[in-house]
Amino acid sequence: MEWKKMAGLIVTGALAASLNAFDLGKQDTTIYTTAKNGPAANELSGYLKKVFGKKYPVKGIPAKITPELKGIFVGVKPESYTAKWNEKRDCSVRIVENDRVWLFGNDGKGMSGTANAVYDFLEKYAGVRWLWPGETGTVADPKAPVSIAPETFVYVPPFERRMTSSFTYGFRWLSPEDLADIKLWLKHRKEGSTLFSRGSGFQHAFDSLMPRKKYGREHPEYYALVSPEHWIGEPKPTEPTRLNDPLQPGPWQLCTSNPEVRRIIAEKLIAAKTDCIQSISPNDGYGFCECPACKKQDPAGQGITGTTYDLTDRMYNFLEDIANRVYKVSPETKIGLFSYSFYDKVPQKKIHLPGNVYLSCCYYVYRMNAKQEAELNAKLTGLSKTGAKIIGREYWGTHYTMNYPLSHSRKIDRNLKLLHRIGAAGVYGETGLDFGPRASDLYILMKLSWDPTLKREELLKDFCDNAFGPKASPAMYDLFEKIEDHVEKNIEKMADSRSKVSEHYNNGYAQFNHYMSTVIFNKSFFEMCDDGIRKAMKLADTKERKARVAYIANGLNYAKRTTESITSLADLASAGVDMPLTMPSGKEIVMEKSNLSKVIGRAVKAEKTRLIDAFSKGGNNSFRSVILGSQSVFLRPWSSLAEMAMLKLKSDRYNYLVNGAFEYSGYSWDVSGKGKYSYTTARNHDNDYNVMVQCHHRQGISLELEVAPGGAMTVRNLRKISPAAPFDAHLKLFVRCEQDPLPLLKVTLGKTELKGVNVSREMPEADHWYELRFHPARIPAGEQEFVITVTNPGKKPVVLNFDDLDLRLKTVNKVTK
Repeated sequence: MEWKKMAGLIVTGALAASLNAFDLGKQDTTIYTTAKNGPAANELSGYLKKVFGKKYPVKGIPAKITPELKGIFVGVKPESYTAKWNEKRDCSVRIVENDRVWLFGNDGKGMSGTANAVYDFLEKYAGVRWLWPGETGTVADPKAPVSIAPETFVYVPPFERRMTSSFTYGFRWLSPEDLADIKLWLKHRKEGSTLFSRGSGFQHAFDSLMPRKKYGREHPEYYALVSPEHWIGEPKPTEPTRLNDPLQPGPWQLCTSNPEVRRIIAEKLIAAKTDCIQSISPNDGYGFCECPACKKQDPAGQGITGTTYDLTDRMYNFLEDIANRVYKVSPETKIGLFSYSFYDKVPQKKIHLPGNVYLSCCYYVYRMNAKQEAELNAKLTGLSKTGAKIIGREYWGTHYTMNYPLSHSRKIDRNLKLLHRIGAAGVYGETGLDFGPRASDLYILMKLSWDPTLKREELLKDFCDNAFGPKASPAMYDLFEKIEDHVEKNIEKMADSRSKVSEHYNNGYAQFNHYMSTVIFNKSFFEMCDDGIRKAMKLADTKERKARVAYIANGLNYAKRTTESITSLADLASAGVDMPLTMPSGKEIVMEKSNLSKVIGRAVKAEKTRLIDAFSKGGNNSFRSVILGSQSVFLRPWSSLAEMAMLKLKSDRYNYLVNGAFEYSGYSWDVSGKGKYSYTTARNHDNDYNVMVQCHHRQGISLELEVAPGGAMTVRNLRKISPAAPFDAHLKLFVRCEQDPLPLLKVTLGKTELKGVNVSREMPEADHWYELRFHPARIPAGEQEFVITVTNPGKKPVVLNFDDLDLRLKTVNKVTK
């Protein structure tokens, strides 16, 4: 009989009539088990004793199970059970008959069928709940004995992969106790996979498949041809260049149209002789090929155009060819590909993938409005018709969302039910350790990954009833629904909107996860949450239930501190400090030393408060540990950059030119005159290590002017410098030009013209970059405008690039007797 038909099957007829109910909790009961299933049996014993107050000794299975032997059998099938199951799939069975309960399942490679049967039994009949990791999140309240009717219940989860928690992102910072709590919680939530893979099966793989160290020197044609405009890292070439040198920094890709690249990869997949999914996904980031053969595979007008990429068709052409080559020789070899970033659509060209292909579809449902969610559903449905097996790959959290309470269990529910309908092979993704603000979401997520037919509202009620008790449950249920209403309403309104600053700095992390979050999680939101928490705390009737309300409150409080921090950091970016993954707030910051000290000081304090608050409040240490992860130096060195800005300000090394390296593109700059200008990635000069260069794709930007013959152009910084006292101005900048640029420039600060020296006139840097330094000039107090005027006296256009403009103000020392 099929497992779907057997799931929940209750024994009926003459057999059922001959059976008695099993009374759980009325008397001491022996648990019999095998050595292999001892841990699950011991857990069962401990929880049943706690709930019912009786003894549940654990013993080994006797050599012969006689009819007189009563009790609970863990990991053992009754002789009467002869049904077959797929040995390669998870399967859990519960049989209740007379004075016996049988809990068993498929315990093969990667499977925990018996343990899952035990956990199902504890939830259903003992009321045990694992809401979040640790003691606070575990519910095993005393309960009256339960009479269990005879039944045979067989369950095989629809999703072969249920890896809904990449908590490994935070594992390196966890204490041994926290790590044990997390792993046990995942086990109780029945996370698992019977789809085996190398890595995730979809990881960025070009580096391991075709390492440049092995092939790069002899076969540069295997690697992407990249134009200077899209080149990441220093030095930039002056013409399209292959990314074949293993010493070249920055992301790189393969030339996916190259027949030899395809042949080598196909042969490596076949030679591996494994049942694991093997990835052929590109490396992360940029550096895609711009050779004619690759571009020919892109739809007309799409592909790589400026800063826009649509590489879906070329990647599926690559996949289809390799998959068919492999399938002809080794049909059992599994191939995995991300549907991700620049190749995340349904291909326009019709393809048919053999049955050995798995597609990992990456998306963020939390930040989608209704229209975008419908488009995602259409995409998932369309990809399921290519012949590939679909796996949902979600971003529910981690460092992206900064532990904000981005509750979206309704969207999670709809998404997992869609995956179930299209026959997806599984779901996995990133959630992080943000249990405090999102415990209910993660509970619902894990429940639905095990059984996507469950009802989301009932799961939320179950969570609240068990976490907070019957009196406080309605208040917390209402609060969770209000939070979700608030998030959903604002996402609907903002998903298509952009900060005004995004025209200069269009970074997805900064736009969606930082700027948008600070707008959503505002003062009125936290007032609503505080009101709900107060009501629930008054109604919670035990110490444990009050502790759980406090646990949620601590997570919300941390979100409040995060809003304060990101808001202050955005102001700091508006004051001229390059802050990776942070958009300038757009505020008109007064560029005066004491005011800048206040702006920087607020940012330093807010970041410290966020971190201290995360570690000093009560709750699960696992939740707090993720804060260190989100402070990863190359991602968000915010605290360090804010403190460094304060040191620079105090030592007169602060750059008063907002966005002087143009990493925020045209933010705070105005360009006018006779000619053309652009903020280009084709040429740049990053003299100092620029953190922004490492954190977004428009890496290495310079301002490029093309001044018309006989014309002039002005470059004006929109943030006027407003010193409270006279000062000395020290300026340096870098200009790229095929002639000495100094005679073409006039630089003024207020009414004072700054006189410059071309310190690299005799020996310009690579690609005609000149360093210009200007003599210190005494500037009076008051508002001062910084302007560069470029004049072209010649008969041909002159092209100049500006980068790394640095204006420092030094206080005039007054010596008194």
